[in-house]
Amino acid sequence: MTDLNDVFAYIDEHRDEYIALLQQLVRQPSVSAQGIGIAETASMVESLLRDRGFDVAQYPTGGNPVVFGERTGTSGMRLSFYNHYDVQPAEPLELWHSDPWAAEIRDGRIWGRGVADNKGNLAGRLAAVDAVLKTRGELPLTVKFIVKAKRRSARSTSRSSRTRSAIDLAPTAASGNRAPAMSRAG
Repeated sequence: MTDLNDVFAYIDEHRDEYIALLQQLVRQPSVSAQGIGIAETASMVESLLRDRGFDVAQYPTGGNPVVFGERTGTSGMRLSFYNHYDVQPAEPLELWHSDPWAAEIRDGRIWGRGVADNKGNLAGRLAAVDAVLKTRGELPLTVKFIVKAKRRSARSTSRSSRTRSAIDLAPTAASGNRAPAMSRAG
């Protein structure tokens, strides 16, 4: 297995930047069930990927757009990340101890709608890409991001993005905090 200590060290050294990235994502409301902030959040995700050197496109779906990003790596292997940029409604608001869109840090934790599902996952994956690029200079495999709204509806993924999403490896949802569990795509 490849030694990733330099990658982990980079992430630790840039912790505040990655916390700010997560806060940026959380502070942008994106509730597809209420039609709030979807276009703005899709554009934000597109920009975040483009800033990291990804070729990016938004695909219309007849509903919310799918954001597809791809950056070619040094091997023929491909890794695809599947995320959603929308969140569930924050109501009932009276149950929140702070504004659900404030991404407030309290008791050593970030509190806000989407921190754990799924904007935190997206921010963590972007941090990993950053760290590999900064420490290694290039990605060891092609990385693809497929990021959509309406996370419970697979029908909203356009045919164009499905045909571009061939993968060799995919991180599983039950991955640990440091090294993701990987499953071989068949």
